[in-house]
Amino acid sequence: MTVYREKFHEELNSLISECIILGKECHVRLANTVEILVAENIDEARKVVRKDAEINKMEADINAHAINLITTQAPVATDLRMIISCIKIADNLERIGDNISNVAEVRKRIKIRMNARCSV
Repeated sequence: MTVYREKFHEELNSLISECIILGKECHVRLANTVEILVAENIDEARKVVRKDAEINKMEADINAHAINLITTQAPVATDLRMIISCIKIADNLERIGDNISNVAEVRKRIKIRMNARCSV
């Protein structure tokens, strides 16, 4: 029974790691998008938009992994809460990825004037 439980915790830690990787990927893309906003070259904005599917796939993989753990391992309440948290975190990170892509999409279409001043 102990080996079975160790295997489950390895899988749970793997799921958590996938969420962390997704978070780091979103962080990197957000930083790149901020740079894109001030750059004249819109090719980088195009790359960000094209790569949105990768974030979507990562989220889908996390969800599939979580569902697999729930259905095959019958986790206890504490572990179940962690699995469900991973699902929710992945969903929110995917939404952040969509927003990053939307900003890059807008950047492709507009010219931003960095010297313009806004008055209130």
